[in-house]
Amino acid sequence: METSSLQVDLIQLSRRTKRFIAIITDAAIIVVALAVTLLLVHQQNPGALFERPALFLAAVAAAIPIFTQQGLYRAIIRFIGSRMVLRCSGA
Repeated sequence: METSSLQVDLIQLSRRTKRFIAIITDAAIIVVALAVTLLLVHQQNPGALFERPALFLAAVAAAIPIFTQQGLYRAIIRFIGSRMVLRCSGA
């Protein structure tokens, strides 16, 4: 497998930076999941997304500390190897 400069750069990041990237990615996924849920519940009415902006903040504010407390980010960064980074970024 050929490694690109982006893949090499990702592998060489510090644990703290990798953890930050994982947290930002989780926050984005939580927001998207909540938006899709609201669209489905409100029969695809996009106005429903803008009626409750605090709900999005609350979902992220509740989930990220729980993930951190459970050790999710520490486990991911500790046990993920360079081969996994290469496979994920190459897919």
